[in-house]
Amino acid sequence: MPEPERYQEFCTNYINFWSKMEVGEDFLRTIECPVLLIAGDEDDHAPLVTMVEAERYIPNARLCIVPKAWHTAFLDNFDVSWTAINQFLQTDLSGLTGSKKVNYNRK
Repeated sequence: MPEPERYQEFCTNYINFWSKMEVGEDFLRTIECPVLLIAGDEDDHAPLVTMVEAERYIPNARLCIVPKAWHTAFLDNFDVSWTAINQFLQTDLSGLTGSKKVNYNRK
């Protein structure tokens, strides 16, 4: 049975957990399966710079930046997100030759 009087405690613990969560380069480099990263161009929880770095570190990653979307890119711009997912799932990635990954400008 839910405990409404503990809702604030739940929210505080939830926020504390996620705000201290760190996934770094060492972990990301261990991911071997193909990964599609979807990022909203207006996302302030997973900013584009973070997603570009993640894509660089994950060996078989592809990145889709969804326009006019926040952290909920799939809901904010369903058509673009779904098209990217479909293409990712239907493409034999083993036959693709990626372009040279270019370092983005760091400030």
